[in-house]
Amino acid sequence: MATGVERGDGLVNLGTPLFTCELGGGVDALSTQLVEVRVTPGDELLLVVDASGVDAALFAIVWGEPALSGPVGEVSLLELEWQPLSSLPGDTLAWSSAHGGELLLGGRPCDAALLMRAPAAIRVRVPTGRERFVAECGFDASALPGPLARARCSVYRAPT
Repeated sequence: MATGVERGDGLVNLGTPLFTCELGGGVDALSTQLVEVRVTPGDELLLVVDASGVDAALFAIVWGEPALSGPVGEVSLLELEWQPLSSLPGDTLAWSSAHGGELLLGGRPCDAALLMRAPAAIRVRVPTGRERFVAECGFDASALPGPLARARCSVYRAPT
């Protein structure tokens, strides 16, 4: 699985992630990982997903209830402006239960999420008064990958 992000005409190494987790397919596909990362207002965060194995890129990787919180309260990433990185062929979709339907994360309903098909990445700036990024990563439980699928969810501070 590659770890890079666009800059100009290609991808560059991002260095050490602030957070990374591996997701497995098959019987492990309902497992989720809690994400909690300390951030600084003004930081640009990169949320990156990579996948490997049979058909892994066909399945949605979920960042459930993604939010930035701090002394001034919490804001959902779905309420902020974020940008997909165009050099990666995967896609990203903001999903909310307010639009109807149901999304399952770890076998439980999830009200708001970013759905990403690997390889994909988005960039979001941390607003003033926010000090933590929190989310729950896993596969969309409505269509689980087979046992050979693997995915990685990572959070990076964008290179300056």
